[in-house]
Amino acid sequence: MAANRSKLYDCSMQLSEELARLLVLMAKVTSDHQRQTSLTRLEYLVLGRLSGGGPIRAGDLAQQEGLEQSTLSRRLAVMEERGLVSREVDPTDRRAQLLHLTDAGRQEHDQESARRVRLVTEVVADWSSPDRAELVRLLHELNTALQNRITP
Repeated sequence: MAANRSKLYDCSMQLSEELARLLVLMAKVTSDHQRQTSLTRLEYLVLGRLSGGGPIRAGDLAQQEGLEQSTLSRRLAVMEERGLVSREVDPTDRRAQLLHLTDAGRQEHDQESARRVRLVTEVVADWSSPDRAELVRLLHELNTALQNRITP
């Protein structure tokens, strides 16, 4: 029993280290100064969320993504000024506003998504199809488990 816990701990430690390395490498690869888009990481996240999930309140977005409300509010103001998002009154609560993805926001997000897909495609091109599918499945499970820790 203790041996199994030790193995689990060792595996978890290695996984934690590999994930930290992955995050650093992805940050370098997608860093603002290296990219061919004008989107920051936070803007890409927001546009992706709006693209996949539709209109949402800023507070709900901050909570679901584990973001600081004040940071998100400042970035949303810039994004609205740039025409990437718009705000409309929430029909279910006229005191609140819903964030909407604009056509310009969708175009920017789609361009950056395509660039990221090309990058990952190049990196895993030599992997077998089952290995790629298994990586996607496992990362999805990990992301879901971690998201469940953030979202009540």
